[in-house]
Amino acid sequence: MTTSEAGSTGDDLRGVVLAGGRSRRFGDRDKALATLDGRTLVSRAVDAVASLAARPPLVAVSTASRRALLGSGIDRPVEYVFDPPGTGGPVGGILAAARATEAERIAVVGCDMPLVTTEAIRWLAGQSADADAIVPVDEGGQLQPVFAVYRTTALTAVESRLTSAALFGLLDELDVHRVPVASAPTEGGVDRALTNVNTPADLERLRDGTDSRG
Repeated sequence: MTTSEAGSTGDDLRGVVLAGGRSRRFGDRDKALATLDGRTLVSRAVDAVASLAARPPLVAVSTASRRALLGSGIDRPVEYVFDPPGTGGPVGGILAAARATEAERIAVVGCDMPLVTTEAIRWLAGQSADADAIVPVDEGGQLQPVFAVYRTTALTAVESRLTSAALFGLLDELDVHRVPVASAPTEGGVDRALTNVNTPADLERLRDGTDSRG
C-alpha cells in the first residue's frame, strides 16, 4: 500500500474521541462541555472524526455518569466505550476503542482539542501504512500521542504487557512512526490541531484569537 492509499480512509480508520478526563485544571466546569464558537469542545472533536468511517465515532469515557453528562453536549450519533477496569486515562480510552472496533486503525483525538480537523487527521494517517502508531512531534520536539493514529491489532497485542497507564509506556511497546509537525502542509492545520484546552485561560485565548498557534 502506498502512502497516498493509506491516507484514503474508508472503514479502515475509525475516529475516537478521548473524553474520560476530570478537567482538574478547568475549575468547577467540565471543559468538554465548554463552548467555542457556539459548539462544545467535545462536539467539535466528534465532528472532526465523524466522516472517517461509516460507523459513528467512538467516545471513550470512564463511567456511565460521564456518558450521561457528555450526552447533553454531543449532537450527532456516537458510540461510547468504557475504560477497562484498572486502566484509566488516555491509555484506557485507546485500549477500549481498539477492543470495540473492527477497523484496522483508530484515529484518536482529545475532547479538549477544538481546532483539530478531518484534513489534519487524514494527512497524519497517510504518513505510514505499516506503523503501529503514527504520532506527531511538535515544534518543541515532544511526541503528541493524544492526536495520533494507532493500529488496533498492535494495541490489543501489547495490552497484557503494559505495567502502567502511562501513555509513553504504551508507545514504548509499539513501532512508532514519528511525524514532525513542521513537515505538514500549512493548509492542513496540523500544528493548530495540537492546540488543547486545559484551563479557562486557554479557552479565552482561543476565543480572543490570541492563541500562540493561531
